[in-house]
Amino acid sequence: MATNRTVKITVINDFICPNCYIGHHEMLSAISYAKGVLKLPLSFELEFRPYRLIPDNILNDSTPKTSRSDFFNKYLGANAFDHLKEDAVGQWARERKLTISFDGVMSSSLRAHRLARKAYLLGKQNLQLPFICAIFKAYLQMSQDISDILVLAQIAEAVKIMPKQQAIDFLLSDELVDEVTAMCEQAKSAGMNGVPSTIIDRKWLINGGQSSEVYVRIFKKLADCGSVSAAPSPMAPMDTSQSMSILC
Repeated sequence: MATNRTVKITVINDFICPNCYIGHHEMLSAISYAKGVLKLPLSFELEFRPYRLIPDNILNDSTPKTSRSDFFNKYLGANAFDHLKEDAVGQWARERKLTISFDGVMSSSLRAHRLARKAYLLGKQNLQLPFICAIFKAYLQMSQDISDILVLAQIAEAVKIMPKQQAIDFLLSDELVDEVTAMCEQAKSAGMNGVPSTIIDRKWLINGGQSSEVYVRIFKKLADCGSVSAAPSPMAPMDTSQSMSILC
């Protein structure tokens, strides 16, 4: 078995995307299994980067609030929305005994992405990962509005990014607006039309919310390979040309 090395994982996602939550859950489950059960000689360095599936001219922080069901029925169509709820996402949630809610209002994710980026700048994955987990839970399980400044500030304080009032002040400012917007545009310029996209060791790309088994197979191969430079690709080379729908 190869000596221990760090695997860099960069995840590009959007918090309003159910498939991003699926990919997030499956990836973390695979990491836990690889370390706790398989005892693979790997450590993991995680970074989450922003993407906004819904254009700013359709959904932004000033857009009048609308229910998620009304929004999805309008932009996806009733049949596609029913399939998303009951089959694509619903089946996965039932198998994992998790709840994914489509109640509540549709939220712009810009403010949440700004806080996620701030968390990474302050404490790398130690602060960013707990925030990502909390924001997915708030939106997709608890039906909270993650564009609401008070909701975000409470989460920021709970996961120890910063005190509530400091988070409010941050969110009322323009700090990191340009950086987050530029990162979203950079991903789109690279050909990414949907998320999640997971980049392993800056070399290989996984598109979509893949199962934990896919990640475990990759981690096993990387553990057997030794150094990054010596590792053959355990998956297809990076290809961002594949088109994906608005909700993956």
